[in-house]
Amino acid sequence: IRKFPFGYETQMKTLDGIFIKEDEKQNLKRLDLVVIDVNGMEAEVLKGSKQLLEKYTPHIYLGNNFPKFSPATIKAADELGYN
Repeated sequence: IRKFPFGYETQMKTLDGIFIKEDEKQNLKRLDLVVIDVNGMEAEVLKGSKQLLEKYTPHIYLGNNFPKFSPATIKAADELGYN
């Protein structure tokens, strides 16, 4: 998603892509808590979790300790009805 001068490529999946599909297979009844602490990419995780969060409305523990990305994180949470 972002260009870094170091590291390696890895597979990326959205929570919607994992859990909404799994929900269809496993018939998940509830989701109470989602913990998101991904070093400045919280807004991206929220956007990739839109269906999951709207369907289950869990509590969210959201890391927000990167001032550069904080406004986008707050905006994404607000757009999903979280404060």
